[in-house]
Amino acid sequence: MNENRKAASGEDLRRLVASFEDQLRQHRLESNRQQSLIGELSRSLKEAQKGLHQLPLVLGISAIVDRLDAYTGPDPDAADSVRDELLELLALHGVRPIRGDGPVDPSLHEVVRVEDRSDAEPGAVLEVWARGYLRGETVVRHAQVVVNRPRSRGDEEP
Repeated sequence: MNENRKAASGEDLRRLVASFEDQLRQHRLESNRQQSLIGELSRSLKEAQKGLHQLPLVLGISAIVDRLDAYTGPDPDAADSVRDELLELLALHGVRPIRGDGPVDPSLHEVVRVEDRSDAEPGAVLEVWARGYLRGETVVRHAQVVVNRPRSRGDEEP
């Protein structure tokens, strides 16, 4: 009986060690996953901080582009050329203009005026008052737009 007890204790001990080793492997895997996630988050944070450092410059250049868009002086070609160069400079830093056509998108557009025109689709952007900009998928500045009045439920065609 004593031998049976020793064998059972030995077997219990082997199962306990195997369970401990399995838990240790699982812990190492989880730790590696966490380290990988921390690395990814750190890279994302550095990229976001880089974008924040550029924000004043991007907003300043976008204000100049707005003025060039509105320019009505004697040399519009020169104004267009400077505006295009500034837009190229923004593009080199991953900043691109928001599209100003199609349906209004509240995540990209700030509606500054609503018109009621029958020659355009309901909710369509009719005019861009100030360009908006994206850096990656992040809105740096919303586009200020004029939109056609959306249809209300009572206005729907039969």
